[in-house]
This record gives sequence, C-alpha cells and structure tokens, in this order.
Amino acid sequence: DKSGRTVKNFTDVDAQDIFAPYIAWAEENGILANEKNRKFRPNDLITREEMAVMVCHYLENVRGIILTAGNSFLDYDSISAWARDDVMLVTGSLYINGRSDGKFDPKSGTTRAELATLLSRLIDEFDF
Repeated sequence: DKSGRTVKNFTDVDAQDIFAPYIAWAEENGILANEKNRKFRPNDLITREEMAVMVCHYLENVRGIILTAGNSFLDYDSISAWARDDVMLVTGSLYINGRSDGKFDPKSGTTRAELATLLSRLIDEFDF
C-alpha cells in the first residue's frame, strides 16, 4: 500500500498530486534515476537510460535480484556516466534490449511498445 507516504526530496511534487504516494514509495526504495535540483519533473518524458536505471534499482533494491552486466554498446560513451553501470546490468540481464544497430540510444525517449515489452517481462518474471 502506497497511501500515506510523503515525498521528501522533490519540490515539484505536491502532496495532493495523485501520483505523489507512488513517487514517495520509489524515493524510499532508491528506485529513482538521477533527479537533479530536487526536481522530479513528473510531466517530462523519460529517456531510455533513465528507465534502465529505475528498472535496475527496482530489481536490485526491491526484488533483491543480482544482475549481470552485458556487452557494451556502440554508443556506450553517450550513456551518462551516472547511468552506465545500471544500463549495462539491466541490458545484460535482458530486461531491456539495445537497438538492432548495436546501440543503446540512451537519450531517446522510450516507446509504448518498449514499455509494454518491459512490463511483460517483469510480469512473467515475478507473476504479478
């Protein structure tokens, strides 16, 4: 149950926001990606590297799964330094894939199809 939780570190999330308890839960469990200047940016799009970091933190911190790093990507140097290890872990464990051209494409937004695939993998893995 996520109700009654309070967001502690983000000045752009109001306690009355419908999503506030979920952000608070993610915050408490160390799931959130590189949030800057105490801003969560709830209405911004999410990048592939941000999604990878959050999924990695969820699997490790909440599910207790030990992930194994995979092969590097052709655009490895374009992955933000704060996200590199997590991207390598979550892709090595095949929860999130790179692109067919050998790149991860870290700064692009994620698609609905990618999110649906990821959720399906998590549901299959954990029988939600």
